[in-house]
Amino acid sequence: MKKGTLNIILKRTGYLGFLVLSVLLILEFCFRYQVIEFYGNELKGLNPNLENSKEKKNVLIFGDSFSAHPDSYIKHLRQAIPGINFINASIPGTGIRQHELIFKKRIKKFKPSAVIYQFYTGNDFLDIRHPVNFKTLSLGRNLYWLLSEKLLILQYFNMRLARFISHKQTLHELHNVKYSKSSYNLRTEIYFKGDPAYLSNSILLKEDKAEIYEIWRDKFVNMQRLLPDSTLVYLLVIPHCAQTNVVYLNRMQELGGNLKDDILYPEYPLLKKMSQEIEKAELINPLPFFQQKENDGVHLYYSNDPHLNIQGSKYLGEYLINELKL
Repeated sequence: MKKGTLNIILKRTGYLGFLVLSVLLILEFCFRYQVIEFYGNELKGLNPNLENSKEKKNVLIFGDSFSAHPDSYIKHLRQAIPGINFINASIPGTGIRQHELIFKKRIKKFKPSAVIYQFYTGNDFLDIRHPVNFKTLSLGRNLYWLLSEKLLILQYFNMRLARFISHKQTLHELHNVKYSKSSYNLRTEIYFKGDPAYLSNSILLKEDKAEIYEIWRDKFVNMQRLLPDSTLVYLLVIPHCAQTNVVYLNRMQELGGNLKDDILYPEYPLLKKMSQEIEKAELINPLPFFQQKENDGVHLYYSNDPHLNIQGSKYLGEYLINELKL
């Protein structure tokens, strides 16, 4: 290849790289400051009667995929307490770093009398720091995780792309299949490949998860400061299935998780820390209730997915009706 041709290729490549980086930085700025409504479709889709929000007392709910579904526990809250307008501001595949970007705007718009913030022990810390491991995971996976921790817009693109190209089983299909290691949710196995102890350390606040918890706590407390003193705040902590029953725990071990039965204790270290350090939020811990249901033979989680199944969402909704003071 001639030197002149090589120089042209290098210049064009450099120009293209500069252009891509510039566009990403502009999009990142727009995303971080929510210059446009990035999650408007989720808000509309989960709240078909959003235009009537001013007619009732508003309760605003933030969360991830455990809440961001038409058949989640929020559906049962709406049915049981029709006098309150439960506004679902949840977004699948997100955590506190995304929630803090939309929190002020949602509060200003809906002026809620209460806020329910849903936390999931299974992966909410991974929104802050991913289990990067170049020995066990692909180069592309590790680079994406590292870059997406700096450029949040990449996580947004990934969420959109995943929803566009993935084949999702129906709730009926998920509910009626038996457990199989080869059929289990792939993301769970990827997380364990990155760090077999990530789940245990998150629940027990060991190693780097103690530091990550402090980052999460500070973000949550800062979000609380945006609320009037009269606004009730509930912190709903949804346990990972492995915390509820030894059957699920054994499955996670088979999938590569380094877990012991100390994660089954109802008053686990993560929960205790939250209770001690987040004073202005009422903590809701359904773990003992879930454990009792599982011991009674009521399966609350899907066999091949760590999410609550149809009856799990229903029972969580019934549990919350007695816990919320609205």
